[in-house]
Amino acid sequence: MSDDAGDRLITARISGVTARHTPLSGAYPNGEDAAIAEVRAVAQGRADLLAQFAGTYLGLSVAEVVDQLAAQKVAQAALAARAGADMDLVGRWIPVGVTRGEDILASHAPRSAPR
Repeated sequence: MSDDAGDRLITARISGVTARHTPLSGAYPNGEDAAIAEVRAVAQGRADLLAQFAGTYLGLSVAEVVDQLAAQKVAQAALAARAGADMDLVGRWIPVGVTRGEDILASHAPRSAPR
């Protein structure tokens, strides 16, 4: 994500809010309009950060091994898109998410024991 500390904080808030509003059940606990409004509020008008988040999470979903978690990441990305992500920017962040997801999987792969 962004290198600026303020941007990282906003992105972290977007992540938290979208996670809370897109539980594994798939239902919006407080309604879709409330979810969109809260994501917009924490994004502070930053359509670029919403796009960065949405694209990265779409990419991360590709590498997710648990179907429910992949679906939640897609739902979080979709919520960010509905909250005003710059859709022209989303695509450039998907490969970033795929790479991060693959790196996460590789770091958790079982290693063979030394001989």
